[in-house]
Amino acid sequence: MENPDSPQPLLSTFAHDFETTIHSYTTPNQLRGVLNFAALLHEVVYLHDTAIGDNPHIISAFFQQPHGELYSTIEQFIKHGVLKVLVRDKVSIGQNIIVPSQPTITEIYEGWRRRGPDSSFLLREFGLARNEYNRSIDSLLFVQKPSAVQWYDPDFIKQDFRTRIQWLANSNNEYSNLLKTTLPREDLSNIFNIFDKQKYFTNADLWAITSRIPNSSDLVSAQAHINQQCYADYVAAGMTGSDHARMPLSWFNWVINTGKQLELNVNVPKSLDELYEQSEVTLSVPAIELLGLLTVNQIIELRQKAEMTIFKLAREIYSSKVLPNVFTQGVIEYWEYVCKFIEQHYPNQALQKTRLGIFIEQRMPRVDPKISDSLLTLSFRYLVSPYIPKGPFENEIELAASLVATQAAKPILQIISFRLLYERSPATYEIRKLLTPTSWSVNKNWSTNNWQINPQNK
Repeated sequence: MENPDSPQPLLSTFAHDFETTIHSYTTPNQLRGVLNFAALLHEVVYLHDTAIGDNPHIISAFFQQPHGELYSTIEQFIKHGVLKVLVRDKVSIGQNIIVPSQPTITEIYEGWRRRGPDSSFLLREFGLARNEYNRSIDSLLFVQKPSAVQWYDPDFIKQDFRTRIQWLANSNNEYSNLLKTTLPREDLSNIFNIFDKQKYFTNADLWAITSRIPNSSDLVSAQAHINQQCYADYVAAGMTGSDHARMPLSWFNWVINTGKQLELNVNVPKSLDELYEQSEVTLSVPAIELLGLLTVNQIIELRQKAEMTIFKLAREIYSSKVLPNVFTQGVIEYWEYVCKFIEQHYPNQALQKTRLGIFIEQRMPRVDPKISDSLLTLSFRYLVSPYIPKGPFENEIELAASLVATQAAKPILQIISFRLLYERSPATYEIRKLLTPTSWSVNKNWSTNNWQINPQNK
C-alpha cells in the first residue's frame, strides 16, 4: 500500500510497449514482463487511458476466467500504488466537447464510438462484455484507487507530438532516414501532406499509412516511441520497452533524447570472455527468464530493497548528498539481490546459472555482431542532475522553442547508464522447458530510462 508520508518519487517510467499501434508486435507475456521489469527499477510506472481502453491484450486477459495474468498484474500494481494511469481530462470530438471534466473510461470509450468508425478500434468487441470491462476498470480507478489516476490535457500532448514529429521529419536524424528508406514516394508524400495540411493529425493517422507498408515495423515502432515519449515527458518520466522491431529501442531513445549518436569504446572484444573481462562486475546468476516467475507480491517485496538502494540513492544524488559512483554500486548491489532472491524462491529452476556482466554504458566496448546473438541486454539510464519538465506553453512557438532548447541541453546533462549482459547458452534455452506456458519468456533486448527528474511529480 502507498504511504502518504513517503517522499515523492523521482524514478518513474512509461510502459512503452502498451502503445496500441504496436500491439501486433507484442504478446501478453511480453507486456507483463515490461511491467515487472519497470516495477523493479522505478517507483512509479505509467500507462495511459488509450492502452487501458483499447489494448486487445489487456482486455482479452480480463475476459479470461479467471482473469489472465496480464490483467491481474495491472490490477494488483494499481492497488499497490506501483502503477498509475494517465487519463484525459476531457472528451471532445473535433471542437465539440462531449465530457468537459474528468471522464471515466466508459465515457472515453463512448466518445470514441461517437467519433468512429468502429474499424479504428483495435479490439472490435462492442457488446455487454466490453461494457463489463469498462465498468470494472472504472471501479478500480475511480472508486477503489482514485490516487492511481493522473489527469492530462490531451490537446497539449497531441500538439507536442505534432510539433516533435514534424521537427524530426524535417531534420537529419534516424526518424527522417526511416521515412525516406521505408516509404514509397507516394506514401512519403502522403505523410508530408498530413504534416502540412491536417491540423489535428495524431499518430493513428500516420499509422494508417505506415502500417500497411511491407517491412515497416521499424518506422511504426519509431513513431510509437515518439508518441509515448510525449506522454512520458508530460509526467517527467522515462520509458521502458523492448526491441520488438529490428531497430534497437535503447539506441533510438538515446538519439531522440540527446540529439547525438551513442559513442561507445571502439575496442571490440573478439570473444565473450574478453567482453566480460571489461565489465564492472561479472556474476553467476539464474537466467533472466526466471524473472517471469515472480509474483506481484514478490516484486513488492523486492521493491522494499530498492527503497533502501536505488530509490534512496536517486534522491541523494539529486540533493547532492552522494556521488554518482555510489549510485553505480547501489545498482550492482540491488540487482545482485534480485538474482539471489530468485535463487532462494525458485531453487530448482535456478540450478543452471549463466554469466551476467554489468557495464557502465559509456565505458562499454562495442559488441561484435558474431557474439551478440549469444547475449540478452537489459539497459537502463538515469538522469542524475535536476531537470524541471517543460510547459505549459501559451502557443506552438513557445513549445517548439522549448524542444530545441531541451535537445541542446540534454547532451551536457549528467546521465548514468548501465547495460546488463546475460549470456545465452544452450543450457539457458533448456530452462524455458521448466517454465509454465504462461511465464514470461524474454526474446528481445529490454531497456528503461529516466531522462527527467521532477521532485513535484505525483
